[in-house]
Amino acid sequence: MKKYGVLLFFLLMSGFSVSYASPKIYDLNETIEIAVKNNYDLQLTGAQISTATSGLRAAFGSYLPSIGFSAGYNRQLNPQGSKNMIINGIVFNIPGSDPNSFSMGANAGLTLFDGFSREAQYASAKEKLKASGYTERYTTQYVVYQSYLLYTNLIRNWQIVKVRRENLNQGRAELEQIKARFDAGIIAIDAVYTQEADLGNRESQLIEAENEFNKSKSMLLSLMGFDPTLECEFLESSLPTEIKPENVSYFRSTIGSFPQAVARSLENRYDYKATESNIVIAREGVRQAYSSYSPNLSASLGWNWQNTKMTGLDSLSRWYAGISLQIPIFSNFQPNNYVQQAKLQLTEQEINQKKAEQSLKQAIQNAFLNLGAAEKQIDVTARSVVSAKQNYESMKEKFNVGTASTTELTLANSQLIAAQINAVNAVYGYIFAQKEVLFSIGDIK
Repeated sequence: MKKYGVLLFFLLMSGFSVSYASPKIYDLNETIEIAVKNNYDLQLTGAQISTATSGLRAAFGSYLPSIGFSAGYNRQLNPQGSKNMIINGIVFNIPGSDPNSFSMGANAGLTLFDGFSREAQYASAKEKLKASGYTERYTTQYVVYQSYLLYTNLIRNWQIVKVRRENLNQGRAELEQIKARFDAGIIAIDAVYTQEADLGNRESQLIEAENEFNKSKSMLLSLMGFDPTLECEFLESSLPTEIKPENVSYFRSTIGSFPQAVARSLENRYDYKATESNIVIAREGVRQAYSSYSPNLSASLGWNWQNTKMTGLDSLSRWYAGISLQIPIFSNFQPNNYVQQAKLQLTEQEINQKKAEQSLKQAIQNAFLNLGAAEKQIDVTARSVVSAKQNYESMKEKFNVGTASTTELTLANSQLIAAQINAVNAVYGYIFAQKEVLFSIGDIK
């Protein structure tokens, strides 16, 4: 009995340890690594690279000879039998036909000239592989950028939750103090009602903040490829809680001026490089279309054998070789149509590149404007918190001595909380702006 009791104790302790296991904690680097690993778009780009590699191999194969082998067997279902024939009184026996027929053959063909169509096809396939690589790298950068934004938004919302919770706890303590002063006959019941209403507002604001935090957590988990309801935590210390003037100055020095940022963007952005590859592909398409006007020269080499029995491979084998020249004289205007379609695709890709360059400049301009506004918000909100805190402490002292009303104290507290939340938004808004600039110039890591 004692042995069973000990066993039950260990089972209960084991279940207790499993039930209350600490949730997994992810830092920023782990979050980015997992998001990149599990991203569906990146998995798709990986498959596209494999297809482009296969296309390049096939384009190279057009320079090699094509080789084939065939073998066959036929049997007549109603073969002609043997028969006798009399000629000049002499009887001749004519055997019937053999119903079996065997055949084998091998052939090789090589294109010698096709108007440089092979060269255009190979160059196009090579550029498609390069463009697929650019797309994969850009998608990786975009996932990293989204990871930064969602992680930063999560920590920002968590900081707001902490401010709201502290505000609620402070409101409860203030309500107890006001009730005690009412019971002592120092203040009227209106002060209690006012504080209770304000406490309800603080609870509502906390619920809203917690909801925003839970939604931001769900979005980040989805980006990581996890179940949005997964129980886990994210490390706050992965991000700074304050932005110092030297941090602002250093970042400005690294990104340079707007013209410098534009130049870096055109050089570094992989999505822009992909547009350059698309133009090369379209140009090769024009060259390939023009090849339809050119003659086609090919060589062939072959061997065949046929017999009614599986014999005579040496005596009945035949070898052949040849050269074929095809010259298009009139193709119902199809070559001209191919060329016009290819030129249209080239024009479209050149316009797409110009639009991409314009979009990059606009994105960089917006990122610089957001960065400038975020820099100003840091200083403004920091000074606002100091002023709001001093005002609240002053109003609290006045309330304690009876020279300020509950409404005035509530207003001062609301101003302090708003200033604290604005300060939180300013810090993480600046981090947002930093990542936006880095992504716009193609330098996010």
